[in-house]
Amino acid sequence: MQLLDTLGGVIRTPEVAAHLHRLVLAEPGITSVADQIEIDAQQWGQSGLHFRALHHTSGVPLLLKVNVARDQLWWTRRLAHQHPEQIPNVYASGERLGDEPIGWVLWERVAGGLHPGWHGREFAMLLEAGVQFQLLARQHAAEAADAGALGELRIEDLAKRLQAGMERAAPEPAAALLRRLEDDWAWVSAVCETEVCHGDLHLANVLCREGPPGGSALLIDHHPTRMPWACEAARLEILNAEPTRAGCRGLVAQEAAIRVRHGLSAPGGTVLARLQTIMLGWWAIDTWAHVGPEPNPSWRNRAVWHAENTAYIAAAAAS
Repeated sequence: MQLLDTLGGVIRTPEVAAHLHRLVLAEPGITSVADQIEIDAQQWGQSGLHFRALHHTSGVPLLLKVNVARDQLWWTRRLAHQHPEQIPNVYASGERLGDEPIGWVLWERVAGGLHPGWHGREFAMLLEAGVQFQLLARQHAAEAADAGALGELRIEDLAKRLQAGMERAAPEPAAALLRRLEDDWAWVSAVCETEVCHGDLHLANVLCREGPPGGSALLIDHHPTRMPWACEAARLEILNAEPTRAGCRGLVAQEAAIRVRHGLSAPGGTVLARLQTIMLGWWAIDTWAHVGPEPNPSWRNRAVWHAENTAYIAAAAAS
């Protein structure tokens, strides 16, 4: 039976779900820890299939994710072993279900994520966790690369992303940013240190055991990638830019301040301002490549989406 689609996600049919459920129930690494394992459909997590469960002795709620990517599984295991404070508790993990080479992780179920109830502090919490990951990732990067668990953002990759955005009619002057990409990339690389970043840092990949106003962020679903550190903060802003959203602006500058507090490099003044502007333009075009001109109205108002991205791209082109 084919379990995954062409993009590597679990095929969403009752037959595939039932087959994976049977494999889960036959896996001793799971059933020795968890009871009452049932499919738990999630609105998020398009690539995996999730199951709810209870710890077999304590009754603590658990979440099983099936179809965990190789890099994500490698880093989850490394973090659980050496930096457990960074992520939810991991009770078990594996690379196979029966004869199927499909990764899985059995997690503590953390009910809460970060949201506007923190009145903007959710972004600072997420960026703090991202910088802490950058710090600890330095000691594991070589092993991760040897294991095939570390990506890299190259100028060629970014050029393809910007071209894809233009092909979906990204607001002008997107073409100007693509034309001068080589010069801008060289400048960014000179002022913005390359780090091993989380790789997919956004509000759907973070959990928090406490409710507002306290707590600390627990990152999940790592896809670590070498890239200029400001990329992640810029993408986070593009994904959340709303006129009424507290704390969603100036995230590259926020991350720069966090990095300095942790003893890491970051530019300041006009250099930081230009870095932030260029990054926001790049990631506005990149995100447009995925979303297009007609965002899901439950996620983003169309007029706001167009206005925000047009402004970001125009500012970058003028920088």
